[in-house]
Amino acid sequence: MCSSDLFATNEEQDLDHIIDRSLANNSLPVLVFDSPENADGDFSADQIASLRRQKKDKYPQICVIQLVSPDAAAFALQSYNDGVRAVLPRPSREEGNDGFVADTVQFLQIFQSYLLRYTEERKDSFTGNLRKTIMALRDLMEAPEVALLLLQFVAAIFERSITLIVRESELVAEKGIGVKAEKSKGATPAMGFRIPLGKPSLLRNVIEEGCMFYGITNDAVVREYLFATIGAPSRSSILLLPLKLRGKTISLTYGDFGSKEPTVIELDLLGILARQAELVLENSMYRKKLEKPLVKG
Repeated sequence: MCSSDLFATNEEQDLDHIIDRSLANNSLPVLVFDSPENADGDFSADQIASLRRQKKDKYPQICVIQLVSPDAAAFALQSYNDGVRAVLPRPSREEGNDGFVADTVQFLQIFQSYLLRYTEERKDSFTGNLRKTIMALRDLMEAPEVALLLLQFVAAIFERSITLIVRESELVAEKGIGVKAEKSKGATPAMGFRIPLGKPSLLRNVIEEGCMFYGITNDAVVREYLFATIGAPSRSSILLLPLKLRGKTISLTYGDFGSKEPTVIELDLLGILARQAELVLENSMYRKKLEKPLVKG
C-alpha cells in the first residue's frame, strides 16, 4: 500500500524536489499551505494562490490543503476555486485567545484525523475499481480477453499502456491505450512493433521471474526498442505487469505516465489482480479439458 508524506519547507524552490522524491518512493504527497498571515517568507494571499495553482497544474494528483484564519472567508472560497481539497481554520495567537494552546491541540487532532480519512478514501476508491475488475474476470475464458481487461485497468492509472505478447524470442505489441490515439478512445488495434529478447534486459527479467516491476529504468532494450517507437515518457517510471499461465509469463502489461507527472500506485493490489487473472486462466484451461469429449480408441 502507498503511504502518505507530510513535508515542510519555507522555500518555494524546494517544493518540486520534495514532491518528486515522494512520488519516486511511491508515497502520497500532502501539500499544506499555511495561512497568509502565518506563512514564512512574507507570502501574500495572491502569492500563495499562484503557487497553489502552479503545483496543482503540474501535480494534479496531489492533495492540497489550505490553512486559513477564522475570518478569511474570501480567501477560503478562492482556495476551493483553485482546486484545494480542504480549507481548515487554524488557531491564531494574534487574536489573543487565552485558549490558544488547547485550540492548537484540538486543531492538530482534527488535522491528523482528516489526513487518515483522505488516505482511506483513496484506498477505497482503488479497491472499488479492483473489485469490479475481479468480478469481470470471472466471466472470461480466453487469454486475450484477460489481457485486455488488465490493459484497461492499467490505463485507468497510467496515461499510456500496451499489451506485449510474449513469443519465444521477442515481445509483440498488441493493443494499446493512449499511445496511437487519445486515451479516451480506448484500446487501439494491434500495434505490431516487436522487441527482441535475445539480450539481457529488464523485460526479459520480468518475463523469466514473473514478478511485477514498477520504478525508474534506464534499461537499454527499453530505450532502444520501446521508447524509440512510442516516444520516451517525461519520467522514466514504468510498470511491467506479467500475466502468467501455469507459471509461465504469456504477456506483459506496460504502463507509463506519458507527459504527466507520476502518481502513487497501489502495488499490492495490482499484484492481487495479476494473481487473480492467472487463476482465471488456469481454471478456464481445466474446464476446457473436462469439457473436451473423450476420443474412443
